[in-house]
Amino acid sequence: MLILHRNINRHLFALLLIASMLFPYFSAHGESGKAQLQTTAKSIIVVTSNWPPYAIEHSTTEQRGMDVDVVAAAFKRAGITAEFRFYTWLRCFEEMEKERAAAMLVIINAPGHAKELFLSQPLSTSTGIFLVSKEYAGPPLSTLRDLTGLNIAVVDGYAVSDALTKLNMAYDVSHDEETAIRKVADKRLDVALLELRNARYTLFKLDLTDKFKWHVAPDTYIMRLRVNQKLPDATQLLEAFNSGLNAIIKDGTYDAIRAQYE
Repeated sequence: MLILHRNINRHLFALLLIASMLFPYFSAHGESGKAQLQTTAKSIIVVTSNWPPYAIEHSTTEQRGMDVDVVAAAFKRAGITAEFRFYTWLRCFEEMEKERAAAMLVIINAPGHAKELFLSQPLSTSTGIFLVSKEYAGPPLSTLRDLTGLNIAVVDGYAVSDALTKLNMAYDVSHDEETAIRKVADKRLDVALLELRNARYTLFKLDLTDKFKWHVAPDTYIMRLRVNQKLPDATQLLEAFNSGLNAIIKDGTYDAIRAQYE
């Protein structure tokens, strides 16, 4: 009986050891392999799209983007490792819907709905611009109505296209910012509606900075982290992130990260 008990104990110990090793995997992925991410997993997936300088998909340095670096630092302060995956914006929303991502970097100007949408405190705030050739000699541009009579370039996915549609103003849709800028540079279009920092980054990349000027537009861009509200502890994850963000703002880490991109 003693030998039998020893064998049983040995087998039970082995089973418990295996179970303890597999538990983090099943806690994070579930039996079907679908992500069931929780704050207790200590590691989460964050999705975003390539939108320099806020998020840079193919960075040649350790700098992965102004907001990507801030999010990583804030989560790290909260004891959580964030793994970033880059997709199109549409795919990012799909990853959230299918619970394969715990959070997403989004551009949303909805300060009054942050709690309902599980949005973090603002990470970055910027402005829209009307980008025109330096040869542009028309009147100053400050509102969408000022664009009447001009050929307008809009990037697919930008909310400003909805505003133009409501005003019954026609516009050309480009797949990305670089394409929109090239259309204006080639004089196929007159003005591109873009975001300031991204436009400056793209112009520098294309070596076209000295070919353009811009007028400040009325729209505002706010980058936030959106936590997947399908998570059982989404509220706790959001609170952990905001707490970590406040900590890195207080100790200067936030400003140090942003200074690398300004």
